[in-house]
Amino acid sequence: MDEELAYQITKTLFEHTDQLIAIHPAANDTTMKFSVDSTPIAFHPGALRYYEEQGPRSRIVSVREGATNPTDSGAGSRVRPAAVAGMGAGVAAGAGRLPGV
Repeated sequence: MDEELAYQITKTLFEHTDQLIAIHPAANDTTMKFSVDSTPIAFHPGALRYYEEQGPRSRIVSVREGATNPTDSGAGSRVRPAAVAGMGAGVAAGAGRLPGV
């Protein structure tokens, strides 16, 4: 999927949650915190761009080998911190599934 399209979908989703909630109450979970905390795989670059624009950036970290700055725009795929705790720096980005998920 095109990066800009993924960005626009993500942006629209979060800017119109009231309309989603009107359709189905489960959409109450459509929050930035829930989305970042409950996603066990790397974010699409377009979605990641939206999340980073909203901040705080320290909530989304890179698992690319050698990435030392979690907000470095060149850091590659990123996932939520809880998913990578204790995994070490050698985890390859974009591996699909994380251990224990």
